[in-house]
Amino acid sequence: MGRCLRIVSTIIHWLFLAVTVTLIVSGLGISYSRQVEYLTLGFLNKAVSFKIHNTLWIPFLILLIAHITFIIIKKRNKK
Repeated sequence: MGRCLRIVSTIIHWLFLAVTVTLIVSGLGISYSRQVEYLTLGFLNKAVSFKIHNTLWIPFLILLIAHITFIIIKKRNKK
């Protein structure tokens, strides 16, 4: 795998991790709004969590597809 492709792959994997964690936290912010609002010092209330959660679905799906694609490419190049 080329150096440029490896750098892009690493960036995709880290972005996918960040978006996934954000989706989980915002989902918890919708379900357990009082606890999450307290833990985030009022930053993530239920309305903000809902907006973040709805906004990140498309980037999540794009990054998921890119993540899986780079894993397949990496496995094919090892053979």
